[in-house]
Amino acid sequence: MLGDSEPAAEAQLAAMSARSINISDIEYYGVPSFKCGESTLPYLVRAIYENGSTGLFELTTYGTTLSIVHSSLGKPNGMHRTALVVCLPSKVAPTAVYHSLGGAI
Repeated sequence: MLGDSEPAAEAQLAAMSARSINISDIEYYGVPSFKCGESTLPYLVRAIYENGSTGLFELTTYGTTLSIVHSSLGKPNGMHRTALVVCLPSKVAPTAVYHSLGGAI
């Protein structure tokens, strides 16, 4: 999740669920020390979560389809939108993004 750069990220994702970003954008949207591996590229992706204080995101790619699962502990406090900086193995932005939420009380 992005903190202060969240509004800018939401604006970038207004018309799409994922978009490629430049390596230089990682510092603005993410943690300055965050690096993508040799065979991956940075993307900004839209995500949802219910309980951010105990949760984690799990991403899986299937060709140009991206699945984002957020799992957390504790009582959900509503659904929230966020944006994530991720490294994906494809040179083509995901054409379909699916979300799933889960957890335990």
